[in-house]
Amino acid sequence: MTETPQHAGVVIPPPLVLLGVIILGVLLAVFAPLGVFAHLPVFVRAAIGGGFIAGGVLLAMQAWQLFKRDNTDVRPWKPSSSLVADGIYEKMRNPMYVGMVLFVIGLGFMTASEWMVLLAIPFALYLHFYVVMREEAYLSATFGEPYREYMNRVKRYGAF
Repeated sequence: MTETPQHAGVVIPPPLVLLGVIILGVLLAVFAPLGVFAHLPVFVRAAIGGGFIAGGVLLAMQAWQLFKRDNTDVRPWKPSSSLVADGIYEKMRNPMYVGMVLFVIGLGFMTASEWMVLLAIPFALYLHFYVVMREEAYLSATFGEPYREYMNRVKRYGAF
């Protein structure tokens, strides 16, 4: 008989990877600028970037509040004490990670760093393969049929 894991087994915390993506995006923008966004008017970059950032922060904060309300740990390297499936989680299973990716894209526009926008792709892939997939296996083992029903009802990333 296999034992239920104590946590999702996420090795590198997503916020740490997010910070690395931001730092790398800034460094690449400074030392190897692509110059595409620099041609956009500042107000256009600010509007686009601000929209992405606001959407990302809003998603993450809504999710965070639901975790806090249900007294379960938001950190994927810690045990989950309850299944959160209401609020924003009725629309998507991973709003915090979608929020992080939107934040990176928005910050890329705001700072005229095409690199940061491009780095959102490997960041999203990291989140999918090394965080979300591990979380899904853990949550399925921990919560069983209620989680599998939730997975069938709600898409991983909302519309996708």
